[in-house]
Amino acid sequence: MVIGRHELTVNGRQRQLLITRCEVAAEGVTAALLIPGGGTVRVIDIGSGTVNYGTLMDRRFNDRGSFTLVSGMETIRSVNPVAFGRQIALRALAAGWGKDDAVYLCGGGAEPLLAAIHAYFPNAQLIPGDPVTANVRAFYLIARKLYG
Repeated sequence: MVIGRHELTVNGRQRQLLITRCEVAAEGVTAALLIPGGGTVRVIDIGSGTVNYGTLMDRRFNDRGSFTLVSGMETIRSVNPVAFGRQIALRALAAGWGKDDAVYLCGGGAEPLLAAIHAYFPNAQLIPGDPVTANVRAFYLIARKLYG
């Protein structure tokens, strides 16, 4: 559906867009590519509609350590950072993540929930750079490597 010619209006100006190729990647774990080195890297992408948990082992996707919580920062009527951070952390622990794992947070909820998640994962930290744009930056790295 994406491949082909599309017409759209941006700021009142009509534009044409031609898409000749479409690639798909796992969004929630992609940000882990911003972490140098190998080993096991865990990423919690706290978005507006969902929370994605991703695991890379030696820079390869691990599906058993990756899953989604179907709640997000804007799906809850009134977000209590401590309660929501606890819910996020307990879901990861229940899935087998270790409390001493290297856990990186990204997405719009990363900064507001860091302290609450840090209580369960002492090594938790924000992904380097702006955590809100982490997936975009990681996809850019992938695109540069694939397409030059």
